[in-house]
Amino acid sequence: MEHCEALWGESTVDGFRITDIKHMKVTVEKNQVDYDDDEVQRHRAAAAKVGKTFLGTVHTHPGKSFDTCGSTHDHHVASKDGELLMGVVVLYKDPKGSKFVMQSDWWIPQPKIEVIYAED
Repeated sequence: MEHCEALWGESTVDGFRITDIKHMKVTVEKNQVDYDDDEVQRHRAAAAKVGKTFLGTVHTHPGKSFDTCGSTHDHHVASKDGELLMGVVVLYKDPKGSKFVMQSDWWIPQPKIEVIYAED
């Protein structure tokens, strides 16, 4: 199962400072996690109320067969919602032992680019 959390903090001169990771109300399916626009707006307002910025989200990918790259869908949704930062985490139990393996990467969400070909 995937999980998703909101990131609050501030923009800095050369990046972001995450100060809070907050629970998001999400709809979870086997290999997908979704949140609605109202949830993003709730986090924007709650963060602003305490002098912080809603920076974006961090979500998991469900197993070691996945990587820490955001999918095209992940990027488009995060960009549409105005996220400044998107994190992807893969967490799984090492099959050779009892330790967990965690990998993560951080992304600047990319908008969908629509290409329209002109006809002659």
